[in-house]
Amino acid sequence: MRSKSLIFGLLLWIVPGCHASTPAPVDCTHLMAWTAGAVPARKLAAMVEGRGISFAPTANVLSELRSAGATAQVLDLLQRAKRQGTTACPASLVHAAALVRAKDYAAGADSLDSLLAKDPRNDALHFLAGYVKQRQGDWNGAFDEYSTSKEAEPTFPETHNRLALFFYQAGDGDNARS
Repeated sequence: MRSKSLIFGLLLWIVPGCHASTPAPVDCTHLMAWTAGAVPARKLAAMVEGRGISFAPTANVLSELRSAGATAQVLDLLQRAKRQGTTACPASLVHAAALVRAKDYAAGADSLDSLLAKDPRNDALHFLAGYVKQRQGDWNGAFDEYSTSKEAEPTFPETHNRLALFFYQAGDGDNARS
């Protein structure tokens, strides 16, 4: 009986802690970088539905996201999403995302470098930089950027997917599963 009480007590202590770490609403910077970095629309939609957004999806913001590659599904969902805050997308990121969408990776990389110099711990910017380097054929640079993104935000599944792809392509199946 004592062991059942102990287990029940541990569950009461552990379970609330599992729910306490609800992810923050999606901000415009992350959504813009993830969109330009080719995160699938269904995954972006699921994040917006589950977490809400921390910006106002004005007509201008929606147009900027469309220029980065946001689908109609994501744009429609943004208009109905639960909002918390009014942060905007940095104009330099909007410009970089549009360059990446237009496949001008060299100019997009230059814009991203200046953004990363100002915000070196931003996981979404590193994710987008990884995507750009991958598209440019700089596999080592892409791996480094995705790894930095994973360190800054270890719970974002798309970063893990991209890193697993690197290990798989390199024939390192053991690391591809982790």
